Parts: sequence; C-alpha cells; structure tokens
Amino acid sequence: MRVGVCGQRRSRAPRGVWPLIAVIAAAATGCGSSDAAGSSNELEDASGAKYRITVTSGDPKPIASPGGCYGAPPSGRTSQQFTVTVGNRTADRSVPVPEMFFGSNLNDDATRVLDVTTVENAYELVEAFAPDVPTNCAFSIDFAPRGATLAANSKMIVVVTVTAIADPPPAGMTLLTRVFLPDGSAHDLITPA
Repeated sequence: MRVGVCGQRRSRAPRGVWPLIAVIAAAATGCGSSDAAGSSNELEDASGAKYRITVTSGDPKPIASPGGCYGAPPSGRTSQQFTVTVGNRTADRSVPVPEMFFGSNLNDDATRVLDVTTVENAYELVEAFAPDVPTNCAFSIDFAPRGATLAANSKMIVVVTVTAIADPPPAGMTLLTRVFLPDGSAHDLITPA
C-alpha cells in the first residue's frame, strides 16, 4: 500500500499554527509503504539529501506525554504513542533534521475517526518529543529542531503521543505527519495505529 502523498506542494500550516511556509517551490521524490506494524518512507530533496522516515505504533496506554505538555488522560481515556525514526541515508554528508507537523484523523473529542488525511483540521492533542530537543508546548504538534543536523548514515528518534483519546482508540485511527525537507518540499504521510 502506498502511504502519503509524495512530493506534494503545500502552502498552509496546520490549524492554530503560525504560517510556516507561504510558497513551497521545490519538487521532491519519495514514497513509502505501510502495514499493521507501521510505515517506512524514502524521501529525497532537490539537493540530494536522502531521508528514511519510519513510523511504528505502540500499544495504547493511559500515560502522560514524555515532554510534559500533557498529563495522564482521565479515566476512560488513553494515549497512543508512535515512534518516528528519522534517518539520514546520505552517505557523504550531514543533513538538516526536517521539520515535522503531527495530527490524527480523530474528531475534536477523540471518539471517532474522520475522513481527514492531512494535518489541516486534524486532532491536535499531540506532542512530539526527542531527548535534547526542547519541546514547545504551545506548538507541541510541531517538531522543529532548528539548526540540528544528522550525520551521514545516522538517525534520530522522536516519540509522538496522541493523548486524551477514547479507550480503546477508535478503529481506523491514524497518525498524520507532514514532513518539510530542507528544500521546502512537503510530504504527507499516514500511519495506522
């Protein structure tokens, strides 16, 4: 199964987030695959920077988000965590860590799935966290490690927590990810829970 919309140009940031990119001018390549265990996506920007973005889903647990933006959900609610591995597949150089936005295809009270496939209008009680990268709770759906780089053939782990959702999570729940590569290209990825 093909995941995401590869090389798609986007001009809007998610609801509630400051405008990030007014015009995305560069094209990019990359597509992915998905199964019950997660998704893996190969992306390349116009400069030749190559990334592998792998997203896996854990079991739902009523836990707080690791960056501290959200406490443990109340009774009858849970959290769904995803592990996002961002790898630099460029053999000869470091590359910037891409900015990523996250959301889920749930309605506002997180009890049912909506026909949402991009981060616009997505459920936003989401936190992206990585050790040594400050978490901005005002924009916890935005993972933006400004100035951070990945050495050749290295990777970074980001834990994404979707919180205060129905317990058990609604069937068909997905993590929606928009990846902005250094050339400005945007890629929408979808990973089942």
